[in-house]
Amino acid sequence: MVLKEKIIPPNPVDMLGGVTGSNNMVEVNSICGLRDNAGKSYASFCENFLQCVCPDDDWKRYSRNTRVSEFVDTSLEAFGVVTYINGYDVWKKRYRGIVTVDGDVSSVTNEDDESNGSDGTIFKFTANARGSRKYSGWSAEGVKLYNEVLEILTEQRKKETSGRIFDNKVMDKLSMKRKRKNENQANNDTPRARNNLGKLMRASNIITAL
Repeated sequence: MVLKEKIIPPNPVDMLGGVTGSNNMVEVNSICGLRDNAGKSYASFCENFLQCVCPDDDWKRYSRNTRVSEFVDTSLEAFGVVTYINGYDVWKKRYRGIVTVDGDVSSVTNEDDESNGSDGTIFKFTANARGSRKYSGWSAEGVKLYNEVLEILTEQRKKETSGRIFDNKVMDKLSMKRKRKNENQANNDTPRARNNLGKLMRASNIITAL
């Protein structure tokens, strides 16, 4: 999706309000962003990556004309945030984009590296993350972050600016995105000859008779 739609993935630190803890790990009690103060970074996450935790049918049906809060449960939104944070460093290492002057991703290289921590890049809360065993789910730190994000999002959705107004902005962006996609698809469609064989045959007969 990043390559196909030329998306620059937002930095999780910016999404959470620009605060990090020790070892570049997000401290649960330092989150001050998301829907409230994260600027365009969290809106970009919702527009481009929230669909990864939403059923495809729901996203296609509702994203253009329904507020996100009305068809994406708060728990799903929180799970999407924590999952994104969990894999961001690994994905960034594995798929390196070359950014143009205009800020578009012009190419993405798949380094196909193993995420086993050999280069210091690992998932934060699963598999080889500290405090997490392979095939044993999320680490305690990841669960703690999820609970905190869920609590914050629940409160932010109740506010006017980070609830209804934020959702309206995301919905407008998604609507315009789909409109541009449809227009581009229409412009790129290969023209097809109309099947008027019957008329062509009758015209040929007339010409022959003349």
